[in-house]
Amino acid sequence: METLANQAANQAVLRLTVKNHPGVMSHVCGLFTRRSYNLEGIMVRPIRESGGENSRMWLLVNEEEKLEQVIRQTEKLVDVLDVEQHTVAGSIRNMKANPLIYLTLLLSLSSSVAIAAEADTSTNDSAGNEAAESEAPQRFVPPLTAAGKALLDDVNQRITNINTEELQAILKDHPETQVIDVRTPQEISLLGGHIDAPRHRNIMRSWIELQIDTIIPDKDAPIVVYCGVNQRSPLAADTLMKLGYTN
Repeated sequence: METLANQAANQAVLRLTVKNHPGVMSHVCGLFTRRSYNLEGIMVRPIRESGGENSRMWLLVNEEEKLEQVIRQTEKLVDVLDVEQHTVAGSIRNMKANPLIYLTLLLSLSSSVAIAAEADTSTNDSAGNEAAESEAPQRFVPPLTAAGKALLDDVNQRITNINTEELQAILKDHPETQVIDVRTPQEISLLGGHIDAPRHRNIMRSWIELQIDTIIPDKDAPIVVYCGVNQRSPLAADTLMKLGYTN
């Protein structure tokens, strides 16, 4: 397993100033939560620091040479006003004045190593496996707010929930069905599982608005969305319906 010191040596930090405007927080919450998201193969661990009219984002990037690519991807979602580049060591020095942000960075460094170790660890202890599976959804899905729960309840009334057996029957009769997996990369690595389908796609929910029209241009195409804990998939379905997808 890679040591914390070795991993930190390969990482860099971007501090972005992002303009606030109506709707920006939905993009910010989708991309900048305290978790890792895979931007074209680059693991990015965001740390949010709000402030005044704008929001500041500390992005802990695992591959220093990919910083420009991370910036370009980020600019597709939010209005970036300013970019500063720091080393991890320099960021720690700067963040010590803000204990919350400083602690978050240290926890991010530690937990990213732990996630890598978990993904490579196997065990025959069925009880341990069951415990890991039961805890995993809490690791990857932030608690819903009251508004989020209301939205989820509303969406579930407008979509059809099916099980894997029903999905296999649909795929047998309609192999053209598009199947979208909206789980995060680390959720997939920990939970495993995969639905075989001729038209299977991995698209994170926060990227659907940017990618879906080029991946699935036919808005009448039959689409099935799945995730790990039945939160992301209904919300992804809601996004698809708002974008005009009807089936």
